[in-house]
Amino acid sequence: PAATCASCTTDDCNVLPELEDYKCNTYAWSTDKYVEGDEAAQVTCKKEKDTHGSCKTPGDSAVAAGAASFMGIATCQACAAAAVTAKTCATVSSARAVGALLMPLIALLYTLF
Repeated sequence: PAATCASCTTDDCNVLPELEDYKCNTYAWSTDKYVEGDEAAQVTCKKEKDTHGSCKTPGDSAVAAGAASFMGIATCQACAAAAVTAKTCATVSSARAVGALLMPLIALLYTLF
């Protein structure tokens, strides 16, 4: 498909990029709000090497009907602009998602020593 390929004069310009893993948190609807899954519930996503991956998180106006957007590999992408505007979805960097787990651990270790 010409619409998705780069224009080039050599045979090797449309090579697949090198990929690496990153993690996104999952969220489940519980009674009246979304609850973040634990570390074991994180999803392994793929991104182009040396780039930031995007993770979906529920926005302030997210409702139960949108729960599938925050589970499984559906979390491994940025939110649609309309969902951001409606505040039903927020996009975070994969680096922030990992940092959110590591910062409390660092604070705990700091207070112990």
